[in-house]
Amino acid sequence: MKKPRKKAVKKPAKGADTTEASSLSSLVAMMKACDSPEERLRRTSIQAVGNNLQEHLGCFILIGYTLDGDPVQMTYAPTPQDMDSLGTGLHRFVYNIGGL
Repeated sequence: MKKPRKKAVKKPAKGADTTEASSLSSLVAMMKACDSPEERLRRTSIQAVGNNLQEHLGCFILIGYTLDGDPVQMTYAPTPQDMDSLGTGLHRFVYNIGGL
């Protein structure tokens, strides 16, 4: 009876480790940039606006820009029925040229 052969282990190509290391270091740099104090403050401010709207509205879509020109997109719809009503309302708004 023959013994089963062991599978050969493939060695990575030369330079593969340096490519992975540079990709990893660039990813870490991007993550650190997203965790800057300014970015945290921006996220906290936008969250505060969303929380305030949730107190007064059952469901909403918020689309706009911050004073710095950063885009803001927020949707709050706790149930599928709310999401459907938001979609219908947005469709009417867009196709009625801004509700006019």
